[in-house]
Amino acid sequence: MDSYYKIPALARLIIESEKTPIMPYKRPMTKEGFFKKYDYVYDEYNDCMICTNNKILKYSTTNRDGYREYKSNKHDCKNCPFLKQCT
Repeated sequence: MDSYYKIPALARLIIESEKTPIMPYKRPMTKEGFFKKYDYVYDEYNDCMICTNNKILKYSTTNRDGYREYKSNKHDCKNCPFLKQCT
């Protein structure tokens, strides 16, 4: 059990090989005072995230670690009251 291996791509390979992965709990690595991942809502139908200001964050890419990245529209964020807390 090693948190280094807790990434979606490796977990998928383990599951596809019909084995049961044992993954450790990994604490959120968000800086204090910023929103955490669970503060955002995932819209499965539109494949987007919705921020705390009800703005859409569109899917951008999948990074090397297998995590999906979502990006906001800079015009939506310009006057957002939560901008200093946003990751």
